[in-house]
Amino acid sequence: METITHESKLYRKVEREALMGDRLIQITEPTVDLTKDKVYALVGFDLDGDATFYDDIGDVGILLFRITSC
Repeated sequence: METITHESKLYRKVEREALMGDRLIQITEPTVDLTKDKVYALVGFDLDGDATFYDDIGDVGILLFRITSC
């Protein structure tokens, strides 16, 4: 089982879409304002069930692609 440490807490790493109850995501494909392998805290889900989080410049991002959830 692979794990990620974030803010001194240990999380189990799973490769699937983010789900309600997940706390963190790790970006596996870099895009504008997102860093590959960086861990981002989820701030919620939109009405379509897509995960939302703050990107590298502080904008709310909407997760529409495969990532690693924790």
